[in-house]
Amino acid sequence: MYEHPDFPMDEQKFGVRKGEHIPAPKMLEYLEAFAKESGIARFIRLDTKVEVVNKTGDGWTLHCVSTLTEKAYTINTPKLIIAIGITNKSKMPTYPSSPAFKPPVLHSKEFPKYFSQIVKPATHTLVVGGGKSAWDAAYACATQPEATVTVLIRPSGKGPNWMTPSHVTPFTLWLEKLVFTRFFGYMSPCPWAQTTGLEGWLRSFFQSTWLGRKVVKAFWKILGDDAIALNKLNDHPETKKLIPWRGAFEVSNCLGIHTYPTNFYDLVRQGRVKVVIGEIRNLESGREVVLKSGDKLEVDAVVCATGWEVGKTIQFEPKGLEKQLGLTTVSRTSISISWGEFARSNISSMKHCSPRHLSRHYPLTQKTLL
Repeated sequence: MYEHPDFPMDEQKFGVRKGEHIPAPKMLEYLEAFAKESGIARFIRLDTKVEVVNKTGDGWTLHCVSTLTEKAYTINTPKLIIAIGITNKSKMPTYPSSPAFKPPVLHSKEFPKYFSQIVKPATHTLVVGGGKSAWDAAYACATQPEATVTVLIRPSGKGPNWMTPSHVTPFTLWLEKLVFTRFFGYMSPCPWAQTTGLEGWLRSFFQSTWLGRKVVKAFWKILGDDAIALNKLNDHPETKKLIPWRGAFEVSNCLGIHTYPTNFYDLVRQGRVKVVIGEIRNLESGREVVLKSGDKLEVDAVVCATGWEVGKTIQFEPKGLEKQLGLTTVSRTSISISWGEFARSNISSMKHCSPRHLSRHYPLTQKTLL
């Protein structure tokens, strides 16, 4: 959320002009003001961890712990809404490590907490990952005087994140608005879209005919090539390493807008950010990181921007309640046959809409369904 319709982000009050990127402190200021103005602030309980959700006869009992005092308490409620997302557990890799390895090793979610300890002049930071959070950490470190960064992207992963300016295509269209246009929607297959009337005909044309698919293919190629050209990724050997490995059609939510005060790619061209395709083998004594290629790095910190995974951060009781509620689970045995049939039906439908993309990248296997 950037702005609630009932509470505009006033330029005089928040100091953010139309068309500008919104700095994180200003976003926080706006959300706090909105919570206060709307009266919901008094209903928010911060610094609280819900450990167990218990279904009772007439409602729910939440077993909570204060993250400040570690005091346990319960909350009883007749209704419960769970809005913690699907991937809410940090995915932290483990590396063979010497007890004498001194630099901090942390997930990017802890980066703000250790910011002052890591972001310092004349240091070298190893950032693991190719997503937007990896770039954020790399930029923060590399912009310090005489500081350098190595961005490590594993060859078996999905490659660098798509990063674009705020305005794209030869027509200089605002990307954040472009993705919400009806025409943009016609360029992507969707099994739940309307199949009748003008919209149904257009979707059928673009996704199910030879000529329509040629248009769709050209659209995504122009969009991807434009982002690469605007960032001048082909103009330098190091920036070439940041050309995304997946096409623009497959970007999904793996997309970032270039919001930095200065050009991130200039840091790469200047050698302050070095991109390495590889993986960590082990962490040795002192400050030494050994890569699987045999190369060695001397680092002052290791930041793992390795994303998130489906995690059971809340325990539900009685046992099996998650399945009854239809919540995400990592247990394959808990997935019912009806869900498998549902997934199979929709993937088949999407293959029919766009076989060129889905047949190549998403084969219909048992692993796909689970």
